[in-house]
Amino acid sequence: MTASDNLEQVLLKQIAVNVLASTTSTGNGDVYIQISGPSSLSWIGLGQGTSMSGANLFMVYANSAGNNVTVSPRLGIGERQPKTGSTTNVTLLDGSGISNGMITANVGCALSHPISQGHH
Repeated sequence: MTASDNLEQVLLKQIAVNVLASTTSTGNGDVYIQISGPSSLSWIGLGQGTSMSGANLFMVYANSAGNNVTVSPRLGIGERQPKTGSTTNVTLLDGSGISNGMITANVGCALSHPISQGHH
């Protein structure tokens, strides 16, 4: 196991996704995501989908002043830099920010398309 493997494992333990029962049953509604990691990282990302092409991506990074969080929804276009300008409706929620060497984004995401029914 390398140092980068250890870092990846730490980050994966700090991602939480909550889906309302009504969202699960209808495929429409709200999903809540918390993404957190060391503020020393340039960015943190979370993707949802069966492949990079067409995946919903959430990029999290410090704002230009370094005192708050930016979340940027993007659309995966394969194994290259994702496109900005996603139509995903996201809201940065209370409790997001940079504190004690950690960057945390609490994100509300409104889904208006069916949820993929993949293996969990």
